[in-house]
Amino acid sequence: VKDSVVHECGKWYATVCYKVELPPRAEPERVAAMDRNCGQVAVVYSDGTSEIHRQPETKLLTTKLKRGQCKLVRQQKGSNRRHRTRLRLQKLHRRIRNMANTWRHRLTRHVAARPGCWCWRSSTPRP
Repeated sequence: VKDSVVHECGKWYATVCYKVELPPRAEPERVAAMDRNCGQVAVVYSDGTSEIHRQPETKLLTTKLKRGQCKLVRQQKGSNRRHRTRLRLQKLHRRIRNMANTWRHRLTRHVAARPGCWCWRSSTPRP
């Protein structure tokens, strides 16, 4: 057992660390391995089955983004219209990024939630 009391920024914090015995884990029936590429994910299970999942299409949003960037370049710096256009582009960038992150998260959760399956999942997204 280890404990510590710390005073930071006008507040007191207490930390207690102790060892806990974990029950033994049961062996999984099958194991999943994932290969995450830029636009698709390949999932291979230990029983020999495999799946390929493709990322949702973002072509329409990418087209809007390109047009908006061209529009932004032509607008005068410091104008309110340019500011609004810049905010719209930020929103589009965020939507595209969130679509990819949400898709990866949902897919890995779907694979890991299958009964009797163990899956290693990396939380750091790769481009």
